[in-house]
Amino acid sequence: MLDLGIDLNLWPWIWLGIAVFFALIELTVLAGSFVLLPFAGSGAAALAVSLCAQWLGAGVVESVYQALRLTISPASFTWMQQRIVHWMYEREIATRALDALYVPLLQDFVGPQALLLGWAIALFAIGFAFGFVGWARALLAGARADRAARLARHGLVLYAVSAAVFSVMFSTSGRYMDIPLPHAILPTGALCMLLCIALLQPGLSPQRCTVTAAGSRVGRLAAWLLPLAALGCLWGEVGAMLGGADFIAKYPTLREQLPVIARSILANRELLLWCAANVLLGVSFWLSLRLLRGAPPPAVAE
Repeated sequence: MLDLGIDLNLWPWIWLGIAVFFALIELTVLAGSFVLLPFAGSGAAALAVSLCAQWLGAGVVESVYQALRLTISPASFTWMQQRIVHWMYEREIATRALDALYVPLLQDFVGPQALLLGWAIALFAIGFAFGFVGWARALLAGARADRAARLARHGLVLYAVSAAVFSVMFSTSGRYMDIPLPHAILPTGALCMLLCIALLQPGLSPQRCTVTAAGSRVGRLAAWLLPLAALGCLWGEVGAMLGGADFIAKYPTLREQLPVIARSILANRELLLWCAANVLLGVSFWLSLRLLRGAPPPAVAE
């Protein structure tokens, strides 16, 4: 029995019923707004899009589940607050207010803050998925969907910013933080679907599949910062080991330390997958800027 009191044998039927319900809503109320496969121009495109659609669905489920189950550790969630509060204390800025707010902000209200953040992440994941699928459908159908494309691109930028912020946190306090790998499934699935559409859909200009606008400063920053963020995460793992007295006592020389560090990083698949997701997102911004360099401006709809 699960904690909800539902027999394990019933869960497949429950999920099947939920899937049928949403399929009916999609085909009736939403009039097929998110149907993708009929617009694929080739068998290869249809197969690739169908596989990526499963990836997207898994990403939404994982992101919502992880966010609402509050798997964010207090050290991860309060990292920024701690840094700001300690910086203000060192400079004696509003010390009386800090004395009154320190315990409520960093201890008592961590749970409610994490709850609000969890719901924000879950709703954002659902909204991003809706916007991205609308954009993908328009690309496959050869139609215009400027609003959906803009929302999806802004969502990818937000994912890039959050990945860079987390990497800064992890590089300094990595031992006490959860790697948000489940939340990277959705954007990486979206990027893979964009790549498949750009390569396999006949008659589609690759410039329409770019994740940023031509000359975008945010795009250029993301293209450089995300690979650096991946390196920062790796350094966080290395620094945590080199800063341990027990590790240094057991492996005093660099020749002894390097093989152990390498084996530890290679064994940390979660960290490696997170770094790969950052690099993939950064490369997508770089490729988009390369594709858009020298491209004619988009035609204005009449």
